Amino acid sequence: MLFSPSKEYPRLRWAAFCLVFYGIPIFLSCWTFRQISEEKEIFLRNHIENRLEKVSSMLSGWTDTGNLMNKLLNAVSNRIFSESMSLKRSKKLLSSLEKKFPKIFEFTILDGEGNVNPDLSGGNRPQIVLKKFFQAWKAHNEGDSSLFRKNWSVFYSFLGPLAELERFRPDILREVSYSSNRTFVFCSSPQKNGMAIVHLNQISEWDSVSLSYIISKFNQKSKKIKAFLIDMERLEQLPPFFSGEAIFDQKEILDKLELSPSKFVYLGNYVWEQVLVSPTLRFIVAIKQVTDPQIQRKRLKLVLALTGLFGILSLLSWFVMIEKWRVFLSIRLKLIFLFLYTVGLPLSVMSMNARNYLTER
Repeated sequence: MLFSPSKEYPRLRWAAFCLVFYGIPIFLSCWTFRQISEEKEIFLRNHIENRLEKVSSMLSGWTDTGNLMNKLLNAVSNRIFSESMSLKRSKKLLSSLEKKFPKIFEFTILDGEGNVNPDLSGGNRPQIVLKKFFQAWKAHNEGDSSLFRKNWSVFYSFLGPLAELERFRPDILREVSYSSNRTFVFCSSPQKNGMAIVHLNQISEWDSVSLSYIISKFNQKSKKIKAFLIDMERLEQLPPFFSGEAIFDQKEILDKLELSPSKFVYLGNYVWEQVLVSPTLRFIVAIKQVTDPQIQRKRLKLVLALTGLFGILSLLSWFVMIEKWRVFLSIRLKLIFLFLYTVGLPLSVMSMNARNYLTER
């Protein structure tokens, strides 16, 4: 028989038996599943933080407005002077660029003979000076810099007072004035169909122009991760975060990001990261927290199943304890069960500890 016929303290013996032979294995099973589910949640959290890190790193590469303008103007000049580009499409392209970046560009477009194209250029332009500049620039590219050097004093009066002959290069944005008007100039390489000379005004929002444009394009394409540009001097004009989904207190988020020892803040079902660009300019990237609903369901099912198993086994053991049921087992079989329990329990604990150690390493 599994139990002795002694009838002293039956409930105490039954409770001790159930806790030792059923409770401990069930507790270890719950503990193991809990560790696995926690590792899954940590993996998801690290995955989210890595995605935010990649996005913030990508956006940080576009903090220089001059770099963005240089890339845009190179692309625009190549398209305008391509063989397949019509005047109507060129005009539409320049118009769209001016709408995206208002009050910045002043375009001067020359045709293949160096004449100013009035349909693509704004305001009055010095026709004679620009024609000489076009011819001198072409000769300079062919190795003859004499005309370029001879007339440089005339050319730089149009380009800008800080323009230097030795440092002047095609397809590169250069600072040519300390004034906010016509601060920079971009000259494309002379091509068969002409060349472009673009002056750029350094407006008051110049430092945030590049990030504002890139963040806007990013938010249009990204559905899960959103970015927000913040000018600390214009907090009153700050649009709401995720206004279509939830209302967030922007100041509360900014305060938590400022005080948080970690780069990431978990708030309002979102993960937030802040990147400082300048003392007054920063941007925030945010993504909705991803939770695996299967983990919660599996955890609930496991708890219910193990609780039911513990109850059934405890009930059966009670029937055996009070000798309502009689179980006949050989001594050999009892010893085998006891050996498996006494050996298997420490091995299970050591295996879990070893797994935790290797995971941390």
